[in-house]
Amino acid sequence: MTDLNPIAIILATSGSKGNRILFRYPPETVKKNAVASKSNAFTNPYAVTIAEDFSAKVEESESNKENETLLGSHNIVGFNIQTLGTLLAAETILCGQRFDVKIKDVRFVGYPLHLHNPNSKMVQTIQSFNVVIVLRAQMMHTLVWRKASVDTTVVNYYQDLAKQITVAIRHEECRCNYLTLQTKAMQQVHDEMTPLPEGFECPYEMILERSQLARELKCIYDSLCRNGIVHLYINHWVMVNFCLPHRVHLNSFNNKAPTPEAIHKCLHSLRPYHGVLLLVDSDTLLKSLPIDNSPALSRLIHYINPTKNLKTLSLDTDLSLSQVFRLVSHLVYWAKAMVIFPLCENNMYVLSPHTNPITSVGTLKFILIDSNVYLVKSFERNFPNESLPVVLAKYSLPIRMSEYRDAIDTSQKQSQKCKLVVWMLQHQVLIQLHTYIFLSLPTQKSKKKKLSDSLLSSMPLSQCLLGRSVPDVTIDENCVLERTQSSSDIASVNSDESVNLGIPHSTSMDVLNLSEGLRDTMLKYLTPEEYETVLRLPASRNIEDLKLFASLCCYFDGRHHLEEIMYYENLRRSQVIAILDNFHDILETCTHEDPATSFHIR
Repeated sequence: MTDLNPIAIILATSGSKGNRILFRYPPETVKKNAVASKSNAFTNPYAVTIAEDFSAKVEESESNKENETLLGSHNIVGFNIQTLGTLLAAETILCGQRFDVKIKDVRFVGYPLHLHNPNSKMVQTIQSFNVVIVLRAQMMHTLVWRKASVDTTVVNYYQDLAKQITVAIRHEECRCNYLTLQTKAMQQVHDEMTPLPEGFECPYEMILERSQLARELKCIYDSLCRNGIVHLYINHWVMVNFCLPHRVHLNSFNNKAPTPEAIHKCLHSLRPYHGVLLLVDSDTLLKSLPIDNSPALSRLIHYINPTKNLKTLSLDTDLSLSQVFRLVSHLVYWAKAMVIFPLCENNMYVLSPHTNPITSVGTLKFILIDSNVYLVKSFERNFPNESLPVVLAKYSLPIRMSEYRDAIDTSQKQSQKCKLVVWMLQHQVLIQLHTYIFLSLPTQKSKKKKLSDSLLSSMPLSQCLLGRSVPDVTIDENCVLERTQSSSDIASVNSDESVNLGIPHSTSMDVLNLSEGLRDTMLKYLTPEEYETVLRLPASRNIEDLKLFASLCCYFDGRHHLEEIMYYENLRRSQVIAILDNFHDILETCTHEDPATSFHIR
């Protein structure tokens, strides 16, 4: 993740005195082994020094690239300061736009601005300026992410930061000639120090002592490399507030860095039934907010509770739901909170794949990898009377919260178990599983053959949920599962209690006289063949069940979990389970995590 750090930050200006690079931090950045190779190399004191050899840059071998100096004292990737100053000090026509230039394996991003201060009494020698952040062009090769999209996303982040900095500097220039005074101090140092060969004192180090703007740019660079968060005031007046979300979440989520796409997908997937869980103490979070923070944000933090969904928070805080969404997105973006499903008895949890517990033979002792050692210390500090291996063992297989909480426990012990679940969610030890429903219709057009015993051992998850046994099934040559006719089915047909899907039967008058509205609702989501198959099911004889099934057809695509269906249709869990039971011949279920609440494991 260190490859995401910037290489340097540069201040370039354009004006009556030409295009110049006034400041750069750090003064010199060398690739690994560059210094050692340079000290061992033989140099001829009588050789002619070539200021800029373009042919050498093009024909350079791969071995030389590994020891190349990215940012030397007087050149950057083979370009001297004068040439690079012309490149980075953008012309007026490029001002007010995102700046992105790639040279070899180095990328320069910024946001140049035109400078015009009609109220200034000082002579303006600067027409435009640009704060450039230097990045590694191939910085994504060590990550598992998709290079193209992540590369663009990270570049956009740094361009946004450069825009904040340049806008703040221009504001201060219009207010008190801040940039003019600072650049004058920088230029004075350059004039005092004539160009010196490598090995002599660098002017940028002296500029740090004389220029406040230089120290502010240094602080920005150090903050980006340290934790990805920038929070300072330019000239003690204009605030620059910025974070790299993947770097912030890397520090917060146990060294597991989510992709930027996963973070944005989570924010776009927020729904009213979701909840929010603070990752830091509420009092600590409130104290860390700036003085001019939104009162709505402070009010929301006071009311956040893991048992409340966003709609409830909207009512409690007297804020619109859209405003709650924006505030929660802000907290998640800055890694101050995470999206969860509100705690309730039916929530199903299992150990996260990143927990990496290893059970030793014959014991319940867990061996945690070194990166998770801090979890043990944090757990012992918060729950001195509990054992982390014992708690983790209970969630090695999916378990519902109602099963984890014992009815005979005291209220204090039940509260303790809820706090344990909250702590494990905060530290990404647990993930929640949701039930998703699929519409899976059988077919009888293919040649049938008996299903092997190995396939019979796999039971549909809906049958595990509803407690049914595995029926006899066949499989066609195209691997389409079908249900065969059993002796119990024949008896059921004769007794008019059930029907086989392949045998025509007489339907009730209620089904034959379906209203046009109900028929149109089902045909909106079902094909005519699927519609006819549904009407042949025994459950379709109950008009109320059929109406409920028709209203839920839009959710049977595997994209909506049980809790979402219950929320939007205002149904009880027992009602949805009853539909799954009655229409089990054509409905299948599976359980997995909700992408909106588990982006950290992607």
